Amino acid sequence: MKSSFLQMGRGERLAVRASSTEGCLQITSSSHFNIYGRRCMCLSKSSYIRSTFLLLLISAAAAWGGKRPATEWGIISRSDLAMSAYPSDTNANAIILFDVGGTKLNDNLELVFSRTTRIKILREAGYTWGTNSVTIYSKDNQERIEDIEGATYVMGADSNAVVTEMDDDAIFKEKLDDTHTRYKFTLPKLSPGCIIEYRYTDFSSN
Repeated sequence: MKSSFLQMGRGERLAVRASSTEGCLQITSSSHFNIYGRRCMCLSKSSYIRSTFLLLLISAAAAWGGKRPATEWGIISRSDLAMSAYPSDTNANAIILFDVGGTKLNDNLELVFSRTTRIKILREAGYTWGTNSVTIYSKDNQERIEDIEGATYVMGADSNAVVTEMDDDAIFKEKLDDTHTRYKFTLPKLSPGCIIEYRYTDFSSN
């Protein structure tokens, strides 16, 4: 079976001052565009699927309008590591370097959503971005999360990236109620100037 694939993401970097909110990641940029990459517990299953496709289409349209960022996992530029402030907003605590994802149907007719996010932490107030959560509709195993990965990068003595990978012990699974489960994780060894990235895959069936 040939699967369809839809990409979403931002080609612009986003300066952030506040921490992410529970349920939805809401980041307002200068172009007045929000990325909604997380699950909202207030949505029913059918509403969630419709909303996800709509938001992916909006995100993809916005991404095509700008330059696509380099989003290869683990490839960190020296310029990003060396960055100590964001010129467009010197009060920013962190910078969303990119937040991209793609959706496809697999051979089991599951909706498969993969997401990768990379964030530059500029100061201690930005540490809140190091803790993230994903809430899913888990009733009757209709949705599940797999392959949660994370890493923290700092600049080493040779100006190259030194990586600390997130342990599985840093990932917590919590049943919120009869229909929702939350996965929560914290990236390791946060420090001003570090870069964090994480990714996961969400499988959703009818």
